[in-house]
Order: sequence, then structure tokens, then C-alpha cells
Amino acid sequence: MRILLPPLAGSAGPAAGAEEDAVRGWAHGFPASVLLVDDEPAVGEFTQGLMESWGLTVTVFNASAEACRQFAEDPDRFDLVIPDQTMPGMTGLEMA
Repeated sequence: MRILLPPLAGSAGPAAGAEEDAVRGWAHGFPASVLLVDDEPAVGEFTQGLMESWGLTVTVFNASAEACRQFAEDPDRFDLVIPDQTMPGMTGLEMA
């Protein structure tokens, strides 16, 4: 996963070697907690393993209602929520 953001107005751009430093920083982990919701267990497990290899802490739910309850109990626990768009009972958009 790569997230690209535009530079700040008036910014001179990244310093020489900044991208390489950022990539090397991933080796030390990315300290964030993710709530991942996917009704397909295999997809959730695969994505969890991938994101954990980046140093993220990932909690997976296979039901959107259960994920919503968990989030409501402790919303500050998660830095990012990634819902599947097409799930039975509640879409990812409805969940968001």
C-alpha cells in the first residue's frame, strides 16, 4: 500500500534521499492500529498478515455489526478503519 499526498503549498519538495529514508523506516514498523472488516475470512486473514508484516496492529472482523460494536466501545483504539464495501447486512459505506 502506498499513500501519496500533495506537497504543502510553498514546499520545496522532499529532501534528497527522503523517499529512501521513508522506505527504510518501514523496517522498524508503522505504529498504528487498524480495524479491518471483510466478510470473506480468507481475504481478512491475507490482508491482516500483509499489514502486520508492515508493523501495523490489525484487528479483523467478518461481520460489520460486530465491528461497529467494537469500534463504539473504544473508538480511540483504532487509527484506521478499512471496511469491505459489499458485505451482507451493512455495506462498508453504511458502516462508515
